[in-house]
Amino acid sequence: MIGYALIACAATIWGFLNFSVKPLTKNMTLGMMGTITSFFGTALLGAVLLVQRFDFRLALNAKVVLPLLYIGVFEGLNVLVFCYALKYTTVARAQLAKYMAPTLLVFVFAPFLLHERISLSIGSAALLGLIGILCIPVKSEGEEPASYRHGRGIMLGLVAAFFIAYMIALERRAALSGVDPYFAVFVKLTVRGSVFAIFTLALKEQRIWPQKPKYWLWLLGCAVALALSFYCLFFGNGKLPAGSKAGVITYLDLVVSIVLAVIFLKESLSWRTILGGTLIIASGIWIVLS
Repeated sequence: MIGYALIACAATIWGFLNFSVKPLTKNMTLGMMGTITSFFGTALLGAVLLVQRFDFRLALNAKVVLPLLYIGVFEGLNVLVFCYALKYTTVARAQLAKYMAPTLLVFVFAPFLLHERISLSIGSAALLGLIGILCIPVKSEGEEPASYRHGRGIMLGLVAAFFIAYMIALERRAALSGVDPYFAVFVKLTVRGSVFAIFTLALKEQRIWPQKPKYWLWLLGCAVALALSFYCLFFGNGKLPAGSKAGVITYLDLVVSIVLAVIFLKESLSWRTILGGTLIIASGIWIVLS
């Protein structure tokens, strides 16, 4: 039970962090927000590794580090694209589009990159997710037909889902299960922060730094929460038996972020969004259990 509780805690933290991106974008740029949070998280995980007396000579092992660097680039792109999806659409639409990753993994990466045979059960589950995303409206009532801001947000969410599915496939193909999880996240967070920093500098954004101390404290809190979520995830998985279906619990991330957006941001949910979301969640859980 402890393992499941810790994973649920990690998923709840992710839901809060995904929700918090939207209000934060009104006070600072996405690029700098991602840069600061990622590097804060890197520093915290680096401190954990130092306390554990981790042998950093592993960083010289190209077979370990190069796949992590490559995966880290796509993780950075995933987070960056998802943050922009939140600028265009609601938390619910962006999150549901991002959670199409299992469907993309089944239809695209499993057969073509991993050369896995797709069973009828898993294929049916993935098809259910595809039907779900088609149910979600691309524009709200009263919105100008030419704008389709929500449609752009959903498309960006799907791009983020593509990057997530690709990362999952890469990690399975590279067989990195034996690598220290804290070191793996340390490398990937460093690369993620670099991706955001490059993006920020390339755009030459005007409002780069947070304007008030409370936003710095908020970002530091997000970094601490991010590091804590990884600790809960790793420690929780270590408490579970082999073959556990704990991945189902991570869907709390989706539920928590949507509930928080409805309560605090006053976002509304249409019946089509609820129907599509139900199908996408059912599809993801079906794939995990299969």
